[in-house]
This record gives sequence, structure tokens and C-alpha cells, in this order.
Amino acid sequence: MRGLVVISDQEWWTAGDDGLLQHWIGGLRQGPPIVTGHGSVQSLVRTPDGQLLSAGIDGFLRRWDLRTGQSLGRPLRSGHLEVWSLVVLPNGDWVSVVGRVGCSGGARAGPGGCRYQVARGR
Repeated sequence: MRGLVVISDQEWWTAGDDGLLQHWIGGLRQGPPIVTGHGSVQSLVRTPDGQLLSAGIDGFLRRWDLRTGQSLGRPLRSGHLEVWSLVVLPNGDWVSVVGRVGCSGGARAGPGGCRYQVARGR
């Protein structure tokens, strides 16, 4: 397991090298796992507006509905060959992306990586 998002003491989402997202309630899997398309999921975070954001060795960020597990929009290119870590900043507006290659196309450079705005309400 490479990613864990805790919703409550009884509910969480996991992700890992198998490229799957899995929803858990009370220690029991909920429904079939979700194939992310990353190959391997390296990081999983929750955004303040109720989305999951996953990143993987494919260099893309993917958004997921926290309640349904449905994909939200198209994958976002990170500008990296691989994405190893995501962090939602305290104001909830940005996600820091750290990977193998520097920033590209539309990214605003920041210390230690690139920053991308999290799309809200899409």
C-alpha cells in the first residue's frame, strides 16, 4: 500500500503498486477495486472539496469522487515522468507534485517540485 486516505475512524481509501483504489468501511472492502490507469499508484490525497487525487508512475494526476469512486474529468499531466508524492496545501487550492522531471506546460514552479491548481466542482 502506498496511499491511505482516512475519511473517518471506520472509513478509508487505499491505493498501491497494483494500480487499484479500494474503498473500505469497518474493515470490509466496499465493491470491486477501481482500476486507476496509473500502473502503480504512488500517492493518494483528499481535497477539501470531496475529491480523491491519485498520482502514479505514469506521470498523471487523476481525480475521483470520494463517495462514488467515479473518475472526474480527464487525467492531468503532471510534467513529470513519474509522480511520487502529492500534498494538499493548507488553503486547499494547490497540490504539490514531486517527480523525476521538472515543471512543464502551465505549471507554476515552486520549491521542491511543481504546483498545480486543483480543479473545483468538476
